[in-house]
Amino acid sequence: MFSRMGTDFCKRLAVALLAAGALAACSRAPAPEEIEVAGWRLSVVLPAGADAASARKVVSLAARAACATVPEAGEGTARIVFGKDLGILPHWAAPRPVAVQEGDEIRVGYRTDDPAATANRLAHELAHWRLEKLCGGRTALWLDEGLAQVAGRTAANEAARCFSLDVSERLSLPWKQGVAALVAATAYPAGRDESGAFYAASLRLADAFLARHGLDDCLALAKELAAAPAAETFFAFCAARYCESADEIAAWLSAAPR
Repeated sequence: MFSRMGTDFCKRLAVALLAAGALAACSRAPAPEEIEVAGWRLSVVLPAGADAASARKVVSLAARAACATVPEAGEGTARIVFGKDLGILPHWAAPRPVAVQEGDEIRVGYRTDDPAATANRLAHELAHWRLEKLCGGRTALWLDEGLAQVAGRTAANEAARCFSLDVSERLSLPWKQGVAALVAATAYPAGRDESGAFYAASLRLADAFLARHGLDDCLALAKELAAAPAAETFFAFCAARYCESADEIAAWLSAAPR
């Protein structure tokens, strides 16, 4: 009987200690802060201490850039969580700050020494979020990444101005597979160079389309590609609206700045 009572006591003690530990962990977890930017409400878990003020500014810059790139989006609140180790990076991505979107949550690897890069990555993922809400699903991979990079570049330039920084240009690797392969891609290329070339070409094509046809038509294209994310959809859209052939599109992509 005594041993059974002792066992029960130990079990109750263990449960109590686990509960106390959980409560302590909850008390240490930072509470999210509500931030509104251009009418868009964001729930943000800021880094602790002195980093919070600069991170709050980065959030504002990134959100404004995402709103400028995708002015309208469906309802919803994006949750942003700042942290130092996302635990998901390929070895070649470090030490650049990154952000990852999972549903309505965006986790950000924050570096106080590079707020422009952090703003770039956060705006990139916020643009993905807004574009998905606008289209009711993900649009074609090249346009999803192209517009996200437009937002990221805008945020990085604004952050560089606010924090008095220089923004270094990354090497643009050549995309050798042609425009048809670019707009037909449904998965990211494997490897650093191939992936870098895909991102660079996606940005160039998005920039060229925006310069020729404007943001409204670009977002209209995004909606059509979300419904039917195929190369044929893109070429049919350009042919119907602008009488542009695949060869003409390849030509103005080639002429776009690298």
